[in-house]
Amino acid sequence: SRHQNPTIAPPEGSIQIIMVKLLALAVLHKSKQESKEQPVFIALAEDLSSFGWFTRGAIQEHIRFGFRTVCQRTDFGLRQTVRMEKFDYVVHAHVRSDGLCGIAITDEEYPTQAVFGGISQMLSEILKASKQSVDRAKDTKHNVSASIELHPSKDSFETPTFLKSMLSRFQDPKEV
Repeated sequence: SRHQNPTIAPPEGSIQIIMVKLLALAVLHKSKQESKEQPVFIALAEDLSSFGWFTRGAIQEHIRFGFRTVCQRTDFGLRQTVRMEKFDYVVHAHVRSDGLCGIAITDEEYPTQAVFGGISQMLSEILKASKQSVDRAKDTKHNVSASIELHPSKDSFETPTFLKSMLSRFQDPKEV
């Protein structure tokens, strides 16, 4: 006898909830167009809790490599969305004309307009935080240990509080 695989469909009139996922947000700095230097991480926030403990390291490396590669291959002043091979996620990048790159990795269901809105907010926040760091450094009364450098010479995988908050809040695209 033949077995048929029944299809289970939601009842008519019901609301189907599609869960979207934002895995990571980052800000990188990309050197001038003629430079062969790789983009440098300024800040990074990741949520890899949906992956098994033993695979998180490999996933983290894959994400960081994808971020750096997409940033490097995105022209100044442009936005781009790239699907990652062998990984059901997409990388969204916006490289400003000054080389500041906001980047995110989401599942394919995450609305593109929302993610680019979130990237714009993130870039605004990093610029504000950087200006505040510079202002505090000029004020000799304050010892600034956690400053944000927009043109770093080496990677910083620090997670500023505002970036961690954005990663959590932007899990819901309506919050962007």
